[in-house]
Amino acid sequence: MSAVGLLGVSPELQRNLWLELTPIRLIAAPLVLFVLLGGVGSVFGAEAAARVAVLLLWTLLSLWGSRLAAESFGEEATGRTWDVQRLSAQSAWGLTLGKLIGGTAYVWYGALISAAILLMLGAETVGDMLGAATLAGLTAQSTAFFTVLLLHRFDDRAPRAHTTFAQIVGIVAGWNSHVLALPAQIRTMAGVHTIDWYGFEFPADSFFTMLQIAAILWLVFGAMRIIRRELGFQDGPFGWTLYTLYTLVMVGGFVSDALGSQIATGGLATLPVIAFGVQSLLGVAAFALTYLAAFGTPVSRIALVKLRAAAIARDWRGVWRNLPAWVPSAVAAMVAAIFLSLRLASSAVPEPSAATPIAALGFLARDLGLIVGLRLAYRRRTAVTLLVTFLFLYALLPALLARPSGGTLLPLFYPGRGASPVGLVLPWLEAFAVWFFGWRRSAPRGVAAVY
Repeated sequence: MSAVGLLGVSPELQRNLWLELTPIRLIAAPLVLFVLLGGVGSVFGAEAAARVAVLLLWTLLSLWGSRLAAESFGEEATGRTWDVQRLSAQSAWGLTLGKLIGGTAYVWYGALISAAILLMLGAETVGDMLGAATLAGLTAQSTAFFTVLLLHRFDDRAPRAHTTFAQIVGIVAGWNSHVLALPAQIRTMAGVHTIDWYGFEFPADSFFTMLQIAAILWLVFGAMRIIRRELGFQDGPFGWTLYTLYTLVMVGGFVSDALGSQIATGGLATLPVIAFGVQSLLGVAAFALTYLAAFGTPVSRIALVKLRAAAIARDWRGVWRNLPAWVPSAVAAMVAAIFLSLRLASSAVPEPSAATPIAALGFLARDLGLIVGLRLAYRRRTAVTLLVTFLFLYALLPALLARPSGGTLLPLFYPGRGASPVGLVLPWLEAFAVWFFGWRRSAPRGVAAVY
């Protein structure tokens, strides 16, 4: 699609370009950059000017770019104009790309000038520098934009604080290893040069670059899904289902069954995470995705009532539309836990037992019920409540009861490695109790009033 066509599709992009690329700013950027880099080059030499140009690229795209990306929505929320945009005829993609591309257009203009100066200086590995800075900027901006949208879903009362926090998250996510050497040093010390993925060898740098590009695309897609939800569409957990499938396919290529067997015979079989290759890794990924979706998705009492009514009426389309985002990941975790349990049952490895993944699944079900219940009970400061609750369940309470009970009460808090029936039944009893009381509390006192 041409630039003119893109402007016609997204009025939001056109509006932001008019605001960002004013004549004065278009003239000021090249003047300031040429004077700055020219002065550094004349005093310290071309090599120093090239380093400053790379630092400017990172500053513009990651530091300032992440701020502008977050402000592209944060300013709308602060100025109370977002509600007006929600009632407009613009599409979710138009609003997403209009804010993300248009809101950061000026920093990309400045970065383009810096890149041109860097090319004129003829620095070595200039291509790698430009690629790394661009990728870091895209990561920082898309992360900041997604984060500010996600925070707005939970609480729309502090848009400025959300903007600052989203910028910090974006900067951390877009950390550029070619400017700040720590990530590069870690990769060098680890000695990772090639990646074995589904039996194919890939250069590590190229592989991680492709993963980072995929992450950027998923962040933009996630931002679009949040805006689509803000516009009033109900699509259910379609977006998170796609991301769950992508993650499981991607993760499944890193560990082979042969590696799992080598680890198991190497004396580390007592660790359920790494005992059996693909099944264990997929199980851990599915569990992590479920917790991530549960913590990162608001809970609506109205949606739960609608879900309950649709399930009773066997309206499966209505069930899908109101289904929580963590359900697909929970289903994947259940399947992975069952398959891992079956493989453990047929193996000669004494620990972990076949009951361990099923017990872990029970704790997952209990925790999901707690997250849903606490989000319904505490509309404000839910994150602090959840943090305190899980620290109490998984750290403080087990530490207090472990020594007096001689470890017999630990199956109440952690999935045991042994084959004790108590360790298998207890987490499911806890999950049943949590969901039973939550179901009773969510029972509608007049469903008609909800609609």
